[in-house]
Amino acid sequence: FFEEQGEKWRRAESAGVNYLAYSPESFQGSAGVSEEEIEEYYLLNVDTEFTTEEQVGARHILKRVATDASDDDKAATRTAMEAVASKLADGADFEELAKTESDDSTASDGGDLGMFGRQKMVKPFENAAFALAEGEVSGITETRFGLHLIKVYKRQAPQERTLEDSRDEIRNK
Repeated sequence: FFEEQGEKWRRAESAGVNYLAYSPESFQGSAGVSEEEIEEYYLLNVDTEFTTEEQVGARHILKRVATDASDDDKAATRTAMEAVASKLADGADFEELAKTESDDSTASDGGDLGMFGRQKMVKPFENAAFALAEGEVSGITETRFGLHLIKVYKRQAPQERTLEDSRDEIRNK
């Protein structure tokens, strides 16, 4: 009977599990953190957690150039970008020119890329942007995306938060 009906009595493999759930918030305040430990943590991590890097805020005008573009197409794109640069030199507004001349998705925002630090953009673009003073416009800069004109509208030096400003954050951590 069992050989014929045995599968009726078979159960799927199963396991019982017990677990303990807790949240770090439930222990907050019960562990003492000394002032020395806070200061030590700050000193060990000031460069990584409590310092913001140098940043620039920039706008750009992009004329796209395909990587496999012919020399004639590349020359035509450069000529078009030189015409844009000439308009800027004659006093045209960068933001307005970006809206009408740029091939980038940021064109509708006047080419605004926002604030960014080093190693966030392709190297030639980064080098050009970080070499500019606030309000200055670059020469034509070539990247794998095409030709750019870059205007830096804001520069932010690296900033270090003080131990006093970071004390509560470190204690909570």
